[in-house]
Amino acid sequence: MVSEVTGTDYEPWFTPILTQILGVDELPGEVETLFFCIQTGIGVGVLAFGFGYLVARKKYATPAQVEDEGAHPMHDSLENGSSDAPTHPKLPGHQGASGSGR
Repeated sequence: MVSEVTGTDYEPWFTPILTQILGVDELPGEVETLFFCIQTGIGVGVLAFGFGYLVARKKYATPAQVEDEGAHPMHDSLENGSSDAPTHPKLPGHQGASGSGR
């Protein structure tokens, strides 16, 4: 396969811009590795931002936004007056908003 690609019938479609600017035939391996690491870092940053945005959007949603997105078990049970709403365990010594505050 390599002999077919490097044969006389093969013409490159373009030459890399950086090799034209620097006037070299090929970039050193260290420079290629550096560009790969930079590209990977940018990609990871974009993915982390996207996932963080999605988590924060759900975390800080108002009840009206939650209602628009669909049924929410806590919201539906409070409207219907049922007592099967999910409860959160109380922490020892926690008095809540109206507590003594220690």
